[in-house]
Amino acid sequence: CHECEVGFRSNGIECVNINECASGNLCHTNATCADTPGSFTCACKLGFQGDGQTCTDVDECADGSLNNCHTNATCSNTVGSFGCACLFGFQGNGTACERECKPQMHFMASDSAGDDYFGYSVSVSSFGSNGDAVAVVGAYGEDDRGSDSGSAYVFRVTSNGTATQTAKLTANDGAADDTFGSSVSVSSFGGSGEAVAVVRANNDDDRGDASGSAYVFRVAADGSATQTAKLTANDGAANDQFGYSVSVSSFGNSGDAVAVVSSPKDDDRGS
Repeated sequence: CHECEVGFRSNGIECVNINECASGNLCHTNATCADTPGSFTCACKLGFQGDGQTCTDVDECADGSLNNCHTNATCSNTVGSFGCACLFGFQGNGTACERECKPQMHFMASDSAGDDYFGYSVSVSSFGSNGDAVAVVGAYGEDDRGSDSGSAYVFRVTSNGTATQTAKLTANDGAADDTFGSSVSVSSFGGSGEAVAVVRANNDDDRGDASGSAYVFRVAADGSATQTAKLTANDGAANDQFGYSVSVSSFGNSGDAVAVVSSPKDDDRGS
């Protein structure tokens, strides 16, 4: 009987190899062990780097050549690997991303009917950083106060993508053919949950046929809305189409706002 070299043991007749990989060895948990005659080798697994006895995670996201995430995707490093996820507005598995064409949500009027032209005009304003918003959608062909008197609808849009109708806007003195709602604008008062909306009725005839007007509404935090003012031009006249387009902007949380209203057929400087 003779003494065996390191990595071998005697079976009483000869020296045979010891499989260190089948028992305790110095390879790291995140390494593979390969038995060799009289010894063994350690190699870090895919996604790790080191000498096999010490293995550390490879951050594939820090080196674009080590991951196959799409240009329109984010890369998230994980232990020994990585993950890809398409950016908001794109769809796919992260390695292939294409722009989403489907709508994120649907707005529908609770009392919609044919020829209402719901959605002809739309305006939205966020309530700061909480992810919620207010939207106003015009339906100038709606008939609540006569044929084509028009209306507009207020929706609360939440950060999870739902939209709930909270109010329906009509002019207090609305009449047939006013086309109220053919242009809308809304602006939130910061994070208060309140907003101001301006709605066009360019065929209103307070100062003559189709002289036009615009209406101001205060939208409360609970989504209800109240008409607070009616806007007409001091020098309004027939066919001025005052209110043809409207825009409103709030002064933060102050509760005040400024509105601009167009009158494309006014003829101060010519017909």
